[in-house]
Amino acid sequence: MTKHILKIGIVVFSILTTSCNKWLDLSPQDGITKQEFWKTKEDVKAGIYSSVVEGGVEQRILIWGEIRADMMEVTNLASEDLKQIRNSNILSTNSISEWSPIYKVINNCNLLIDFAGEAKKLDPTFSDVLYNSYIGEALTIRSLMYFYLVRSFRDVPLKLKGSYKDTD
Repeated sequence: MTKHILKIGIVVFSILTTSCNKWLDLSPQDGITKQEFWKTKEDVKAGIYSSVVEGGVEQRILIWGEIRADMMEVTNLASEDLKQIRNSNILSTNSISEWSPIYKVINNCNLLIDFAGEAKKLDPTFSDVLYNSYIGEALTIRSLMYFYLVRSFRDVPLKLKGSYKDTD
C-alpha cells in the first residue's frame, strides 16, 4: 500500500514541479499595449486618422449641422432619429446624438499629444519637423471635434489629457 502511495506522490510531485513557469500572463491577446505602441513615427502617424473614419464621425457632423440648418431634407423614409434631429429634438436616447465616436477621436488626439514625445526619443528618424506636424494635426482635429460638439450641444466636457488606463 505504501508503494502505491509513494508512486502516486512521485507522479503528483513531478506534475506540479514541471508545470509552466508563468502563473499569469496579463498582456492582452487582442490588442496593443501602450508599452508596445509608441515606438516609431509610424505609430504616431497611425494615431488619429483611423478613428475619424470609424464610428460615423463624419456622418454625425454632417447631420448635426446640415439637417438642423434646413440644408438637407428628411424624407418619410428617414429613421425616427433623423426626424427628431430635424425637429431640433436632440435627446440622449437618440443614437445620432451619441458623443462617444467624437470623444474617441478627441482621446486619440490627446494620446498622440501625450505620447508622441516618447516615440521621438526612441526613433532616430523621427525629425522635429515631422513631430511638430503631427502635434499640429492632432491639435487641429481635436479643436475641430470640439467645435462641432459645442456648436451642436453647447456645454460639453473638455478633456485635454488622454485616457489610456482602465481607471480613467
